[in-house]
Amino acid sequence: MRSVMESWRPFRRPTQMRITLSALGRRMDVSLLDVSESGMKLTYPDLLPTDALVEVSTPRIARTGRVRWSRQGALGVTLTEPLSLAEQAELAGMSWGY
Repeated sequence: MRSVMESWRPFRRPTQMRITLSALGRRMDVSLLDVSESGMKLTYPDLLPTDALVEVSTPRIARTGRVRWSRQGALGVTLTEPLSLAEQAELAGMSWGY
């Protein structure tokens, strides 16, 4: 049986923002599908190897991360540095509260 701490996941905020993804020498605009303090779900047309180093960026926010999972059409990234509440709100297209 899993403990409460093992099953805890940061709150994910849905979004449809366009961001830039750089991975394996390739740079492209992708859609950010959801964002949390420690990760992101992105659209991506190909597969990326688990643990590949990536960079995600907007004109105001940039982070590095590692691919946690990848399947055709989407991938999950664990960030190496957490996003603040204000950065999460900005990436989720929220203009209030932070």
